[in-house]
Amino acid sequence: MARGRVFVGMVAALVLVTTAVAQGPPPAVRSPEVHADRTVTFRLRAPSATSVELVGEVLHGKGPMAMTKGADGVWSITVGPLQPEIWIYNFRIQGVDLPDPANISVMPRAAGTANSSFVEVPGNTPAFYDARTVPHGDVRMVLYESKATGVHRYLWVYTPPGYDASAAKYPVFYLLHGNGETQSGWVANGRANIILDNLIADRRAEPMVVVMPHGHPIQSASVGPFALVPPDGEPGMLNFRLFTRDLLQQIIPLVERSYRVYSDAEHRAIGGLSMGGFQSLEIGLAHPELFRYVLAYSGGFGSLGSRAPEAADETRSPWKELLANPAGTRNDLRLLFLGSGRAETGMLGPGQRLVRRFQAEGINARWSDYPGGHVFSVWRNLLHESAPMLFKPADAAAGLQRRADAPPAANERWVTTWATAQQLAPTRLPFGGRDEPPPPPLTARVPATVKDQTVRMVVRATIGGRRIRIRLVNALEKPPIRVGAAHIAVRQAGAAVVPASDRALTFGGRPSTVVPPGAMVLSDPVDLMVTPLTDLAVSLYLPETTGLPTIHPDGMHTAYIAAGNAAGQTTLNASGTTTAYLWLSGVDVLAPAAAGAIVAFGDSITDGVAATLDSDRAWPSLLAAKLASGGGSPPLAVLNLGLSGNRLLRHGFGVSALTRFDRDVLGQAGVRWMTLMLGINDITFPAVPGMPSTEAVTADDIIWGLQQIVERAHEHGIKVAGATIMPVGGVSTYTEGGEAIRQAVNQWIRTSGACDAVLDFDKVVRDSADPKRLRREYDPGDHVHPNDEGNAAMAAAIDVSVFR
Repeated sequence: MARGRVFVGMVAALVLVTTAVAQGPPPAVRSPEVHADRTVTFRLRAPSATSVELVGEVLHGKGPMAMTKGADGVWSITVGPLQPEIWIYNFRIQGVDLPDPANISVMPRAAGTANSSFVEVPGNTPAFYDARTVPHGDVRMVLYESKATGVHRYLWVYTPPGYDASAAKYPVFYLLHGNGETQSGWVANGRANIILDNLIADRRAEPMVVVMPHGHPIQSASVGPFALVPPDGEPGMLNFRLFTRDLLQQIIPLVERSYRVYSDAEHRAIGGLSMGGFQSLEIGLAHPELFRYVLAYSGGFGSLGSRAPEAADETRSPWKELLANPAGTRNDLRLLFLGSGRAETGMLGPGQRLVRRFQAEGINARWSDYPGGHVFSVWRNLLHESAPMLFKPADAAAGLQRRADAPPAANERWVTTWATAQQLAPTRLPFGGRDEPPPPPLTARVPATVKDQTVRMVVRATIGGRRIRIRLVNALEKPPIRVGAAHIAVRQAGAAVVPASDRALTFGGRPSTVVPPGAMVLSDPVDLMVTPLTDLAVSLYLPETTGLPTIHPDGMHTAYIAAGNAAGQTTLNASGTTTAYLWLSGVDVLAPAAAGAIVAFGDSITDGVAATLDSDRAWPSLLAAKLASGGGSPPLAVLNLGLSGNRLLRHGFGVSALTRFDRDVLGQAGVRWMTLMLGINDITFPAVPGMPSTEAVTADDIIWGLQQIVERAHEHGIKVAGATIMPVGGVSTYTEGGEAIRQAVNQWIRTSGACDAVLDFDKVVRDSADPKRLRREYDPGDHVHPNDEGNAAMAAAIDVSVFR
């Protein structure tokens, strides 16, 4: 009777809402409408409604947003801009959720819950879940009689490309949906079939059959009655008994009778999202004789049970038993893959702890997480990452580190995602005829030498990729540098890293390397799924005395120094810090072939020396965030190759820009554009007391130097955005002669047409009342380097469509 009252209550609410939504032939309402700037407008014609709200994933985890009612009775709201994604939403009309009646794209839900609408915001190139011109598999609806639930039910089966024309047998992946979906969920919104098509075409995943059964013990979205309470127990999601019986006794035998598939545990995997993750863990781990691969996306990991767990292994799943017999578990379990959205804080900690405990016992366990919460955008990424690990040897599933020499797929290329300008020569400025100490900031605290210590440095990936490698540089006229160990991982906070993301790096297959004087050394690539704007930690262990390190002085991020070999440790017991980058010059990712990089080539203004430390507020960092949040394609990295004190024409704080151009611009992977903002130090340094007259420059000298860089970039197919030189009125080295040179150079940048685009930063930051000075709100007090607000204004003024 209780269930009947609930059902009647729902019907009454729906009738109330139906009367609020206009019936008959209303004027056409276009909803949703995706605009060129990736904002989306939603509309609903409901003249009698008193309140309409927009709810769902499309709001980035925010609560309901009230829509505005127009005079024509149409409610509307515009959100975004949104990243390219498939976004789920509903209208909440007087407290009741309904799909968008003007949108035919509807996501089927489980019985008793409202269906949801979805809208796709496309990128400029296909995403990994978009259909490409590759061979496609088929998705088949298979009707069978479920004796466990007493009704006929559908299961959906994906067969890989070429299945019907082949006589081969295939492994099987049983892929389970969540509490809010039915068997259609992984295809309708997960795009599992398209993801598999693309992975198989790229030879990243084994061809496999994917079986998607109906996981609810209550009947819905199938045939027969709309809702049928199962004959055994409650209809809720925690009633695994009926589904387990259905899967093991009927579905698996049916699949193995009807399809050319292997029938042994080595060729079976089980995985799922949310409720399906629970089910996968419960069934897969309890039946090692049936499944060697177990995957759970947002599956709870430590939260399933009658009370909150005190430890990660207090769940219905047999964690303690598996860990008590690690040898048996290693034999029975080829892969345990757990993952969630980063906003799912209740899952992150327990899941990561479980993975660490399994890894400590030598069991192949993996953890992964992506931005977002309990949403399909996370689960699609987790499927895309984990599917290539199935039905392969354990070493391949654990990371494919042994395939370091494997070439990229045809649709991928190496692109530098982060880089910094290491000083290629000692500081030598002829101030009064003597050498000067390194440039500020004095707080960098660069060690005079490193010996038997680990340096952990934080870098921000500006585009993502599935594999990664680092670049090390040894300059400053030093002897060979021995690196005893190197690791890369996703940074968690401070000096701590996400444990399951840690990867030991090798060099030619060896865990250590030597960097000869003046040389750059690449590490072997490792598998690590990196998303844009992810903080990474690179740890280097230096066992022998190094002497003064090769550095980038103004790293604008805290690096940590600890005793001994701590490269693989989750946290560091740091004995010191520095804000310089030591020996590390770049990080590359294996990205889509259309991806590229923009090099920001400049001096301390590009370096961001007046921005807040550890905040990524230099204008190149803000440009990277702008490109990433806009969701445009192709993906474009932004590489900050600014160097404090750098001059265009002459050496000083390191070598001149003309000298370092080859390494710092041409030496980066995948460069398509560069920004060029240099010359202010050439103009002001001659006014330093004691500077010889031979250091003086003219406007023609600077223009010549800029032309040289533009022409050399063009020779290599790199386009140049020339940036005007910003005002420095108020500094001790300001002169009227220098101001005249600055104005002449800026006039050339704006009008000559030598550059492919112009970034008029001078116009953005100058004081309108005194154009020779920075605007007061942008000046931190040194009259040269913009503060956070100034950097933000510079980035905001850039039209990113230029780089597309």
